[in-house]
Amino acid sequence: MLRFYLYHVTIHQINFEHTVNSTIYDEDKRLMADSEPIEIKNVMKGLDLYWYSDGRIVKYVISAVNATLLDTWSQAVIDVLKEWPDSQPYLALHDLSDRGVSMSYAAQVKFNMLNLAIRPDAIERVQQILDEKQEFNARVALLFNSYHSGYVGQFMARQGRNPLPSVHYDMFYEEAGAFQWLSEGLRESNEENGG
Repeated sequence: MLRFYLYHVTIHQINFEHTVNSTIYDEDKRLMADSEPIEIKNVMKGLDLYWYSDGRIVKYVISAVNATLLDTWSQAVIDVLKEWPDSQPYLALHDLSDRGVSMSYAAQVKFNMLNLAIRPDAIERVQQILDEKQEFNARVALLFNSYHSGYVGQFMARQGRNPLPSVHYDMFYEEAGAFQWLSEGLRESNEENGG
């Protein structure tokens, strides 16, 4: 009985946060990333990479979760970070919106979904890469579905600890809001670089 009560309160809280995210990022549509990817790469079954905005935004689409996929995803993030231009913020969308994916992912990563390295044992390798990049900053959007598993997944993600202070996370139920937030990172970078 107590478990159900806590769960009910959590769902209400997440619905409120979802409403806030949807409202904030609908204000300025000019900041939206290019709607069509410039490149799509199938890394393995259940993991695809999409590149947007002239390769300045990467989207990892997860449609299945198992240990092999998470290891491959972790290595893909590491490979992308190695090649990421120092002058650009790392902007990524982790699409966990397929039904059941966010909950399976949370369980596989010991409920810490705020880890750029994906796997807990890969954080040191990511930190080594970031140490070589001056003034590294990143935005990572987590995309959940609006079904029951998405609400629970978002709650679990909010409980995670972010081991990298230069990485900022936000959570969304709508892809447009996630791209809007990531595109704001592009705009801010362009303004700082005088472009």
